[in-house]
Amino acid sequence: MAVNVIANPVNLSWSNFRVVDSSPDLSGDEVAQIHPEMRLPPNVQVVNSNGAFRLNAFTITVAPVPQDTIVLRSATQTADLLRHEQGHYDLPILVAKAMARDLGAATGSSASALNTRVQTIQQTHNANAQAIDAAYDTQTDHGKDSLQQTSWNQAIAAALGNPATGTVRGLRL
Repeated sequence: MAVNVIANPVNLSWSNFRVVDSSPDLSGDEVAQIHPEMRLPPNVQVVNSNGAFRLNAFTITVAPVPQDTIVLRSATQTADLLRHEQGHYDLPILVAKAMARDLGAATGSSASALNTRVQTIQQTHNANAQAIDAAYDTQTDHGKDSLQQTSWNQAIAAALGNPATGTVRGLRL
């Protein structure tokens, strides 16, 4: 069954960020953060198709969590900073698309077996998302390394343009 992914919004703007005076969530010289979330509908249905259990079609939504998407009041809201935060948003969109492919192809001999498979798929992709996000921040030095940021921007754009991609910069989605 088809599992789709939508991002809401597709592109971030500074209006998606809550302006704060300070935040314990920001470390070092970080001045902004986005907290994207992949949301599955609460009641995904299971169907039995000739003895193989599958998930019925549904949509995964990727969206910022408003209370955790912040920018410091003292920060200069530059296009480069927003582009870096967009990367933090695009990466979970890519992971959600890879997860959607795996969930859409998942089968089980019973509803319980399918549920176990679904949980494994979700855990794997959530772990991948955390590893990719950490690599992105480390390699770009939180967006301050312009050469690495450009390289990541290009890799993310290429991956977004290829619906079958399973990696970005060699990292599994």
